[in-house]
This record gives sequence, structure tokens and C-alpha cells, in this order.
Amino acid sequence: MTTQPFHDVLEATGYLDAGDPAPGVSLERDARDARRARNFQPDAVWRGQSSLRVYFKYERTAPSPTAVAAWHREVWNEGVAPLLWVVSPDKVDIYNGFARPKAKSDAEAHRIGTFKQSGSQLRKLDLAAGRLAMDTGRFWQHTMGKRINRNTSVDRLLLGDLARLADDLADAGLDHADAQSLIGRSIFSQYLVVWLQNGMTGCHFAQDV
Repeated sequence: MTTQPFHDVLEATGYLDAGDPAPGVSLERDARDARRARNFQPDAVWRGQSSLRVYFKYERTAPSPTAVAAWHREVWNEGVAPLLWVVSPDKVDIYNGFARPKAKSDAEAHRIGTFKQSGSQLRKLDLAAGRLAMDTGRFWQHTMGKRINRNTSVDRLLLGDLARLADDLADAGLDHADAQSLIGRSIFSQYLVVWLQNGMTGCHFAQDV
């Protein structure tokens, strides 16, 4: 059963409906089961029709910057969650999940909103990033949504890095098609390494950048 302050936040923002998970929302064990073999364990997850996700983490006391930075790094490295909510009894901190991590303890650089655990503040949060705002895409028109640059998500940065690598290999004299083939084989080899390291179950390809 969800802790009351966490329950209140989810209820006020539409991720819970009369105490039950709203469409697209997984709670507690169901939320954590989707991330087996990973360090970050959310207490709730919302997944939209476009496969975008919002991760929610509840802590009874304010977590350390190092802990939040580690959660943020893992969320960013997955590349599907524009938002990480860190909920504590007195406030909700919202972090940009598409922002490239910086120092290991520098979570504040990616905090894009803080809301107190009060009715008026939670209403503002609901309008900005509640379930309806995420479902309808209204979030991206809000001031908070406009602060998220999709070009800094891990997949777009990776594609850019791979394109530059292919160009560098071609400049060094390798045929462009051969360069792309070499890069593809290298990626597949890395996938196999990670797959074996994870015991061939619960494997995810994305690695820390």
C-alpha cells in the first residue's frame, strides 16, 4: 500500500483514481518488476501510448544529492522518461530525465520544478505535469515542458556520436559502408557482453555514457 503523502500526490495529479492506478500507471512491485536487474527502483511508473514514461520515487526523508544524481543518470540512460519525480513528505522535486548527467552529485542542475505538499501547489503540478497533461501532450506546451530538450536524450546523442564516428572512419580512409558495418558489429558485440554479464535475463542495452 502506498505511503499517504505519496498517495496524496498521485491522487492530486491524476495518476491514482479513487485510490486505484489510473490507465498506464503501475505501482510498487509492478513498477519495480519492470526494471529487474537495474539499480533504480521506482515506486510508481506511468507509461503513455507513445511509450514515454514518468518515474516516481518516494523517500520518507529528503534523499542526498548523490542518490538523486544516480537515479537521474539511470533514468537518462534508459532514454524513455522525460520526467523523474522525487516525492518526500513536504515537497515534490521534478527532474529533467532527458538532460545529460553532469557530476555524480549534481542533481540540482536538472531540477526543473519544486512543488510543496499543499493543495494549491499540487494543483499547479497537476496542470503542468499531471496524467492528463502527459496524456494529451499539454505538458510540452507548459513552461516546464519547454525546458526539456529532446536533443539531449541518450538516443539522440548516441546517434549523433555514431554519425560522427562513421565520418571519422571514412576520413581515415575506410569505405563509408564498411565503417557503418564495423560500428554495427561493435554495438552488437557490446550487447552480447552486457547480455552475458546480466545472466542473459533482465538485460538492457543502454550503458552509462
